[in-house]
Amino acid sequence: MKLAYDELTTCLKEFSPGHAWLSYQSRNEAFSDGQFVHQPATDVEYGYLLHGELTKADEDRSLHVHYQANGNWRVSEYFIEGDENGDWLVDQTRVLATSHSLGMLTYNRIWALNTDGSGYAPIAACFDGFSDRDSREES
Repeated sequence: MKLAYDELTTCLKEFSPGHAWLSYQSRNEAFSDGQFVHQPATDVEYGYLLHGELTKADEDRSLHVHYQANGNWRVSEYFIEGDENGDWLVDQTRVLATSHSLGMLTYNRIWALNTDGSGYAPIAACFDGFSDRDSREES
């Protein structure tokens, strides 16, 4: 969905994530453990919000925000549900964060069965929160 400034600020506030990262024109912000402080979509000091990912990991929900050239933001919400037909697969992967103090960013990758029978292809990676960089968990 496309949102204007007022709609986006309301959307971010109502989503109320447990973990989030926001990338502005001149600053990156990260929040964890429910410490999300509502951030405006534009800020005099930081500039426009360019990208962001917010998650409610306990609900398997992820919100992706991308600034568009027309002055609006594109917001996509992903959530994981059971799949009785086997058309979807989910696995988890971790990548290094830009700041050592943040550790790793954990993502749930969602794979969809191709209609031509050629197997599964990744369609989305949903932010699932931060994890310890020294953790030896398999991903």
